[in-house]
Amino acid sequence: MAPGQPFEGGLPAVDEPRPWFTRGSYFLDLFYNRYKAAQNPFVKDYFSFVKAGYRGEYWKEQQVRLKELRDFVQSHDGHLSVVTFPFLHALGPRYDYGFVHQELDDFWHSLQVSQLDLLPAYARYKASELTVNPHDAHPNELADKLAAQAINRVLWPTFTNHVQPVVGRRAEK
Repeated sequence: MAPGQPFEGGLPAVDEPRPWFTRGSYFLDLFYNRYKAAQNPFVKDYFSFVKAGYRGEYWKEQQVRLKELRDFVQSHDGHLSVVTFPFLHALGPRYDYGFVHQELDDFWHSLQVSQLDLLPAYARYKASELTVNPHDAHPNELADKLAAQAINRVLWPTFTNHVQPVVGRRAEK
């Protein structure tokens, strides 16, 4: 949400009563909830909202919070490492979130935080090969496997103190 704007009202409450016809049917419940989501302006415009989060005041506020997280981890003798997942649903030659990866890469580099960007690891795949289904853009088993391999190759040595931390590095293809 916008800085200072409450999240309440953006999405329905978890304990909101369901219509009677959805209570005994997963199928009807699924389609009812998809219909409700399609009517919600926050959900309909979600990806524009996400892009705005990496520009202007939104991004400045988020940078403050991320730096606080890094400082908190370091104050407890920890070392923060970050993995950036691309928006898998949008993969392809016209990937519209490249600037997000650059913003994050530049930011983590400025804080000397180990960062692994998975965009190159996923570049040769289609969205349909890496997402759960057309209605769920979360990583599927293959996407998780590729992420684990990249983390193991690039970041794991920093966890085990075998090499210096990787700062602002993207996963190899």
